[in-house]
Amino acid sequence: MEKETTLQKPLQQLLQHSDLNLLEAALPFVPLEMKKILAMYIKFSEMTEVMHGFEDEETLAMCGLDDQNMNYEMMLQAMRMAANKEQADKLEQMIRLMNLGKSLPAMMESAMSPQSSSNSQTDMMKTLANFMQMNQQTQSQSSSQTNAQQTPLERLMNDPRTASVPIEKLQFIQAFIKSNGESSPSELLPKMLQLNSQMQAQNLSFNKQEMELLLDILKESMTPEEKQQIDMLLKMLG
Repeated sequence: MEKETTLQKPLQQLLQHSDLNLLEAALPFVPLEMKKILAMYIKFSEMTEVMHGFEDEETLAMCGLDDQNMNYEMMLQAMRMAANKEQADKLEQMIRLMNLGKSLPAMMESAMSPQSSSNSQTDMMKTLANFMQMNQQTQSQSSSQTNAQQTPLERLMNDPRTASVPIEKLQFIQAFIKSNGESSPSELLPKMLQLNSQMQAQNLSFNKQEMELLLDILKESMTPEEKQQIDMLLKMLG
């Protein structure tokens, strides 16, 4: 009975050695002390297969790896299909820029020619303006989606304004995020004060300016009610 064939990527086709497939399938079931050795053998054998495969023109042709024409747009499209949402958005921007780069010389030549009318020049400027606006909207949407996926403390760490805080203090925040990353904004101030106390035990602490900066950044992701709670707590703490 013939095995069902599935669409494989070029490198997978190059490595479709039946013995290696069998060994990889058996890997989870071998004794623990043999797993590492077997895994290393499989990977070493794959490297050998790749080296031999690229020396065989017939094998390269079968896998579609013999094409000498570098098509960057097709490469980016293929990468976009394998990317996550954030990566795909960035690759889409690169593809748009590449397509604009292809058409821009002809547009410029047409617009600047003696026979060109003012309308064609205006149309070209409108096209460029529309592209830049669309590109800016894509960047804004991508940034908003990334921020929405981050917790308040993660947004704090990724904010460029925290570059003014010494690295050893930021390392405390990074460790703090791992255990408190899901805290709600209203819970953050008491925990930040607790963190500051822990830092003082190691002769480190946030000064007033640093604490105000961190809290200002955190408050940007809070609701008006949560901001009010933070302000009230700060007044109580003096």
